[in-house]
Amino acid sequence: MARRRKQSGLSRLLGDISPTGLLLHPATLFIAFNVALAVTAIYTWDRYQDKIVDPKLSVLSAEKIEVNTPPAWTKTNIKEAILTSTGESKSLLDPTLIADAVATCQSIGWIEEVQRMEKTRDGLKVDLRYREPIAVVELDSKTVPGWKQKPKLVPVDRTGVIMPESLALNGSAQPKIFIHHWDASQNRAPQHLRHIYRWTAWPDPRVKGAAAISEILFRDWQAFGLSRIISFRQIKDADDGTIPFELWTDQGENAATVVWGNPPGSELENEAPFEQKVVALQAYVQKHGPLNKLSERVIDLRSGQAIQVGRASGLGYRRSFEVR
Repeated sequence: MARRRKQSGLSRLLGDISPTGLLLHPATLFIAFNVALAVTAIYTWDRYQDKIVDPKLSVLSAEKIEVNTPPAWTKTNIKEAILTSTGESKSLLDPTLIADAVATCQSIGWIEEVQRMEKTRDGLKVDLRYREPIAVVELDSKTVPGWKQKPKLVPVDRTGVIMPESLALNGSAQPKIFIHHWDASQNRAPQHLRHIYRWTAWPDPRVKGAAAISEILFRDWQAFGLSRIISFRQIKDADDGTIPFELWTDQGENAATVVWGNPPGSELENEAPFEQKVVALQAYVQKHGPLNKLSERVIDLRSGQAIQVGRASGLGYRRSFEVR
């Protein structure tokens, strides 16, 4: 005699219920009721929302958009950009409003990041992170062999994104990034120098690394008496962490040099994190004074301590700003 097949608990349960019983089962009816309720609610809202809520109250206007204050130099009106992005009036009831507003803000070059976007009882609240010209890249005959144009300072933000040249400041307010722009494999300057496009990332990791260092030193830059962030890495050695970034004062008799090391997050195994370096440099300046007022010296921060490791005899290369 054939062995009877063993049924699971669910199979035994369903086996005792007819198709009609299944359709009329309380659980089935409960699910069907909720689905019907949801469909009815959506249909009713789409068809009668203008009668349920006064459309005038839901129309988005500039007065209903709250945006954290942008930098004074910006020109784009963010509120106006959000309101006119699709050419149609905006409604707070539109489920695509947030996505459209985020996309609009992301298309504006001087906005680095949309940190928060939400609807509120009063309208739309927007919290943005704005790009800041954190350093300038030096382009002249000393950094680009054969440079024929006028010397140029190209501002970049903390991530190395190129900003308008009008944001370059005179003096030492912004760190200057001094690197050798020469492609030895092609025996020419890199092609990207021919077309420097605003709001695009500078295609050189040395610039990105120097900009990251600039970000953490920017607030104290002038108080430290510094002028430039130097990298002696060549294009082929752009990621070589054994060649440290240096911080320079202006050229001349008073020419203190700080050996910084690598950009934040790229430190070597035995290299101190940037927080320790900043604290050590602050303590050194507090004790000895601004670096541009000191006699020639070399200060190494890579251990997390400000250690003086050299004097004038090692700084001759600085007077002409020639790349070693």
